[in-house]
Formats: sequence, structure tokens, C-alpha cells
Amino acid sequence: MTTTLHKPLDSWTLEDVTVLAERLERDQYPNVTDALEDWHLLKALQYARPELVAPYSHLLELETDED
Repeated sequence: MTTTLHKPLDSWTLEDVTVLAERLERDQYPNVTDALEDWHLLKALQYARPELVAPYSHLLELETDED
């Protein structure tokens, strides 16, 4: 995890969000908790800074179970 996790949402930059999104896209977390923390952070940023998250909104879409 990077120290950006503790930054106020209004101080995030496009570069910070890009790093976060790239981690989510790689999905190589040591445990599910770290992945969920990043997902929730991106979700919070979607509301606070939607202009930064728009290119990564596909990462916030929930998958449906077809069974």
C-alpha cells in the first residue's frame, strides 16, 4: 500500500488515482482486505472527485452471479 491511502480525498491527483486503479487492475493483493480497501477508496473518490475516477469507473462495476 502507498501512503496515498491516508490523504484527504480532496488532495488526490490524477496520478494518485492512476496508481490506485493500476493496483486494482493487476489484482495481485496479498489478501482480500487490501483489495477491498482500495476498492472502497476508489468508490469514495468517485463521489468526492468524479472527474479523476471517470476513466476507471469500470473497476467499480459489480459483477453479477449468473447462477
